[in-house]
Amino acid sequence: MKYINKKCREVLFIAVILQLILVSICWATLSEVALTDKSHAENEPSQLTEITLNWEYTGDVKTITRFYWALTNTSDYTLTDTNGTPIDSGSDNLQRTKDDGEYYFYIAAYKVGTPPSIPPPPNEMGPVTKYGPMTIDTRAPEIVTVSGPDTTDNSAIKLDISVSDSKNENEMISEINISEGVPGNGTWEEFTPSNSIKDCPYDLKQGEGQYTLRIQVKDLAGNIADAEPYPITFTTADDLIMARYTSVPTLSQWGILFFLTILICIGILSTRRSVFAATV
Repeated sequence: MKYINKKCREVLFIAVILQLILVSICWATLSEVALTDKSHAENEPSQLTEITLNWEYTGDVKTITRFYWALTNTSDYTLTDTNGTPIDSGSDNLQRTKDDGEYYFYIAAYKVGTPPSIPPPPNEMGPVTKYGPMTIDTRAPEIVTVSGPDTTDNSAIKLDISVSDSKNENEMISEINISEGVPGNGTWEEFTPSNSIKDCPYDLKQGEGQYTLRIQVKDLAGNIADAEPYPITFTTADDLIMARYTSVPTLSQWGILFFLTILICIGILSTRRSVFAATV
């Protein structure tokens, strides 16, 4: 009898050990999902409207049931098996076409708890992998403003160029193209991204004369916007140069002064006649 009881205890002990091994296997922590290829870089706007993502499971894919994923505008999304979209564990990519905006991608492995362990292990969501923001921007800046001299005695000029966009406050200039006559004939020059580029240099190439500058700007996503044609005169003639620095009344201004003087004189004469007539 003692021998039988000893054997029973040994069998029971072995059964418990095996059960613990099964439980530990079934309850093993899931590994993360690693993104391998992305169509959009983080924090870099792109004109591409199709978001493509590829991934791989860093653990044994045979041990998981499926993946859950979400593509959302929310930067602090909590992915669960109730608010995520399920996808087969054999899948390794996702493609979605989206409108302009910022997007975040979330994905995690998921395992359904099944026997033989008693009690069966709970369902398990692995660590969530987050990627973003991925920014889609297909619209060029709405307004391009250019300010600078109207007349210059030096071929080297500087312009202030800025953009404004009522729908995108973060719109920025990354490159500028200035040409003489035909838009886009110049060279694209890179600048530190900003809403306003101060003292943008340009050298007038055709010598003295009248110029019409065509100015284009490119935003971070590569969208191009045109400014209104910018006229400027390059001359070294003394009379035109002095006109830049002195405030000389124009002919129309002299005419206004002359007209006002006549009115004042007429008023004075009329007043004197009225006083003289009253005295008499």
